[in-house]
Formats: sequence, structure tokens, C-alpha cells
Amino acid sequence: MNKNFTFILILFALFSIVKANDGWINCNALGTNATTFDVEFSPDPITSPGPKTTNFKISGKIGNLAGENTFTIEVNIATHSSVSKDHTLLFNIVDGSELIGCITFPRSAFTD
Repeated sequence: MNKNFTFILILFALFSIVKANDGWINCNALGTNATTFDVEFSPDPITSPGPKTTNFKISGKIGNLAGENTFTIEVNIATHSSVSKDHTLLFNIVDGSELIGCITFPRSAFTD
């Protein structure tokens, strides 16, 4: 069975088995296809608004015993000027309309 998975990166996301930067909060919807999901970013906290970027590496396995899909995505994102010093990074993974993974990283500082 082939499934299409859509990443929704809202503002700059972990469930089941967690490997991530410190200070994460699991906001998982306990979807049935979730196995592992990993979010790492550097620097932590993210860069202050401007041209400098934060590197995000998102990887894991999604599926069940009938078949797993491995994924990896790495992106460099500059912090938008509208992001305040007290911010939350939110990552979601969605299968169709089902939220199958979610993680947040509350932060109260930037890296200059």
C-alpha cells in the first residue's frame, strides 16, 4: 500500500519514540501509522530574525508491519522578522487528513 505523506512545517514536530533537541513537548494525536519521528535543529535556540539560518533535520520511519516508509528532510530556514523572542517551533506530520505526529519546542531566546 503506497501512502502519500505531507509535511506541514508550521513556523519552523515528534511522536511514539522521541529523539530530539532538549525541551520538546509531544503533541501527538497517537495516529496508527506512527513509529518514529526525529527533529533536530542547530543552533538551538534558533537564529535571531535576519539572514542567518537554522538547520533543521527531520527524519524517521512511518508505517506498520505491512510496510514502512523512511524519510529524511533537511532544510535551512532564516527566522522571519515577525517571530518574537518567546516563540514555539511546531512540527506536524499528516497522512491525508489524519495528524499522525506532532512536536513543539517552546523557546524564549534567539542565537545571535
